[in-house]
Amino acid sequence: MKKILDTLLFLLFLILLTACTKQAPKESAKIAENKTDFSISAPAADSLPENFYAPTDFAPDSSTSALVAKKSQQSPAGKIDYDLSRMNYNMISAVTFDMAMNPEKYLGKKVRISGLFFSLFDEEAKTRFYACIVYDSTACCQIGIDFIMSGNKTYPDDFPKEETPIQITGTFTTQKVGDIEYNCLLCDEITLL
Repeated sequence: MKKILDTLLFLLFLILLTACTKQAPKESAKIAENKTDFSISAPAADSLPENFYAPTDFAPDSSTSALVAKKSQQSPAGKIDYDLSRMNYNMISAVTFDMAMNPEKYLGKKVRISGLFFSLFDEEAKTRFYACIVYDSTACCQIGIDFIMSGNKTYPDDFPKEETPIQITGTFTTQKVGDIEYNCLLCDEITLL
């Protein structure tokens, strides 16, 4: 039991939050020393990407003036609720952190993500865990989502090699391994990029 918990905690740290260890590039240091004041104007509303705005499953709560999730429901076939493959690293980090902290808002929603394929076998649970990991632009920090495959897929025959670029689309769900529940995507296929 402790080994399963240790493995899941390891996956959580590996997938959700990792500290950056590389130093900033020399160009960043030169820019910081320049101390020139730059003004940035807001882009026109019609030039913003479609997924820039809050997801459609949020509605204002008049009593608190905050965004709250509507009742969780299954997504229509083919509709992607959260397309993380079109987001930058910071947005992916924010959304996956919110998925970990507030999973009830995402249950039954379709999620797409692109990244590198990783797997880990837990000896005690006799279970292989899969993840799609996204690195930041300096490749020092990573974030990602666990996933499971529907159907009778066998490792390694039906899976790509480790660290292969992939894209997965799946339904956000909760799985139980032993006595521990964790959140993941239930996917039908892996697309190689």
